[in-house]
Amino acid sequence: MKNKPSGEARINTTLYEEDLKRDLKNKKFREGYEREVLLLEIAVDLLKERKNKHLSQRQLAVKAGMKQQEIARLELGGQNATVETLLKVAKGLNKKIKISFC
Repeated sequence: MKNKPSGEARINTTLYEEDLKRDLKNKKFREGYEREVLLLEIAVDLLKERKNKHLSQRQLAVKAGMKQQEIARLELGGQNATVETLLKVAKGLNKKIKISFC
């Protein structure tokens, strides 16, 4: 049986959400936050695609002409991925990338 979150955990989440809502009003903070969200979305998509293809990071790196460490950094979401890098990864996955402006 799973443990239910304590009242304290719910309060902390609520405080976090309130702090985030307040902080997002700051343009500089919001821009940084949105950038990090995008990097994490790219990381999650990359990881899912690699796993769907049953490839290790090393195997994908070889197919993409990259180093395994570069794939690992992309999957962690902390690396600013260039379009050139994304094109290499897409080629290694036998996929195309689509960039759109919202």
